[in-house]
Amino acid sequence: MPYDEETRRLIENRKRNAEYRKEQQMKKRKMTLAALGAIIALLVIVIIIAASCSSRKDTEIQTEPSKETTIVGMTTPEVTTAESTESQSVTESTAENQSTTVGNESTTSEDGDSFKHTNDTVNVRKEPNEDATILEVLEENEKVEVLGTEGKWTHVKWGEIEGYISSEYLD
Repeated sequence: MPYDEETRRLIENRKRNAEYRKEQQMKKRKMTLAALGAIIALLVIVIIIAASCSSRKDTEIQTEPSKETTIVGMTTPEVTTAESTESQSVTESTAENQSTTVGNESTTSEDGDSFKHTNDTVNVRKEPNEDATILEVLEENEKVEVLGTEGKWTHVKWGEIEGYISSEYLD
């Protein structure tokens, strides 16, 4: 009979060892799943933050130039003083180059800079051709400074961005 008791102990030890190994495997699986869950949650948070920053950046770019204000149809006088040995006279002169028109037509500033407005949503491109890299997309009625023209393309500056717009999209 001692043999039966020893066999029973061996069987019980094997069962305990098998249960212990099974518990260890379950712990490993749980830890792996928890790590994967944490990684996925972290990736989702990064994607949400990136999308939020991207949309905020787009909004800031679109609204920045529209903060400019111009006084339509008004010429401001400048006062110039001239000294002579006999008398001192004050003369008023107006900025001859400054003219402004109402609506979305072009305007000229005191420095001779010309401005136009977009008449539709339009791409600002790096070079004057349809295959060139798009630097920015402007909404309708955005004010741009005209730097020159090249064929059917107009060289413009909008904020800090300088590029080309098809002339048909400018008023």
